[in-house]
Amino acid sequence: MSVRPPFHTPPMPARPGTVVVHAGFAHPHRPIGISILSVLVALIGVGALILGLIVLLGPTIPVGPLQALVTIFGENVVNLGPLGGAGMFLGGFILLSVANGLWHQELWALALCAVSLFAAEAVIFFFFLPFTYLFFVLLGLFVYLLAVRKSFS
Repeated sequence: MSVRPPFHTPPMPARPGTVVVHAGFAHPHRPIGISILSVLVALIGVGALILGLIVLLGPTIPVGPLQALVTIFGENVVNLGPLGGAGMFLGGFILLSVANGLWHQELWALALCAVSLFAAEAVIFFFFLPFTYLFFVLLGLFVYLLAVRKSFS
């Protein structure tokens, strides 16, 4: 039979130069905007995966009930062919990995997201109407990513 003290003994104070490790799920503080952005990127990635599968399997199976989904994204989606469907499917996997990297605050995901936002800004500025709502939303996201870059490791 073991003898237990009637109360928990207080933990010993940390000595100088030692690292105190707490049990539990310790994670760095994630800004709420990065959480939202990673969830949105993941949703876009899942959409690209599904649309890529529809384009890949479109000639082999009747589209039928999925025709409404195809018409939402445009009439030319099915005309991409198998190479376009495979590219869209691969792009969905890439977007899911970027979303996972953003969620875990990895620096490569921040850099890839910032470069793609800058490229989208350039395409909108030079090839479409430069000062639209989408332009300013993407510009705000780009500035936000630059502002929270210190949270990434």
